[in-house]
Amino acid sequence: MRTAFVPSFSLTQVELPLALVRGFFVAALFSAFGALVFRSLIRAPSENMRGGKALLFDRPSLAYWSVLAAALSMLGWLVLEAVAITDAGSAGEAVTAIPSVIRDTSFGNILAAQALALLGIAAALMIERPARHFGAMGLAGMAVVLQAGHSHAYAMAHGLSLLLLSQVMHLLAAGAWLGGLVPLLLFVREAPPNTSATAAQRFSALGVSCVLVLAATATFQGWALAGGLWGIGRNSLRLGPSDETFEQIGAALLTSMHNATHRKLRQRGLPHAEQALKSRRRDCVAHAAILITRCHMTNADHESGRACLWARPFRLG
Repeated sequence: MRTAFVPSFSLTQVELPLALVRGFFVAALFSAFGALVFRSLIRAPSENMRGGKALLFDRPSLAYWSVLAAALSMLGWLVLEAVAITDAGSAGEAVTAIPSVIRDTSFGNILAAQALALLGIAAALMIERPARHFGAMGLAGMAVVLQAGHSHAYAMAHGLSLLLLSQVMHLLAAGAWLGGLVPLLLFVREAPPNTSATAAQRFSALGVSCVLVLAATATFQGWALAGGLWGIGRNSLRLGPSDETFEQIGAALLTSMHNATHRKLRQRGLPHAEQALKSRRRDCVAHAAILITRCHMTNADHESGRACLWARPFRLG
């Protein structure tokens, strides 16, 4: 009989590197998904509208590297989780426990499915067909959706629920928007001015939609995980230094990416660049606020074992 297991909030010798590796995996996953969303939904229509020519950026190198980074960080995550679950005293014991972790835990099952999705993305990008990016984007979206299986939303409901659906939408919106920032910056450095301006405007519209989804889902998740209004008020003062650090890093990354894109567009004198980038600035501020608010709302009591950043649901055999 499998039972649910959620570790305590306190950081151990394994917990901190585990959280960092997991965060790197999610970032790489978002990068792959965002790059493919940008290629399929932003760049291609912008070039068609402006009659743009093929660019060096057409090579899906960013998606390839993101998939590779996700695969490597996934292996590290698996090893560290094996150590945490089995209390392995050595690297050999951790490696020996990996097959059991993959076979007998929900964490391992979901991670295996994500590994198959990453393999599918790599295979799809190797196919010389115009629709390959849409297929790869779908597989990347599937990998992002599966990431919700590692969250409290899945651990609490043990299956499909409104909370899990909210988490799925939150991850997809975050991946599409945050993962598309680097492709946008690379694209505007190389594309013709009119095409760059069109892409920036289209991406701004995507960003607004994603931020609205992020705000709605973050509010719902905060309400559900913190236990309503009383839970939000009780837990709002429990934000630890680690949480603040991650929030500051996220906000700094958003701001730096916005500034880099804004500077590049202004240097090239692109039409409508100021209007598009004002919208991008609002997006950055809004999402930075969402990051902080969501962690405040969902940061739960240490004694209960419910956590905003360190939740790891498993089903142990």
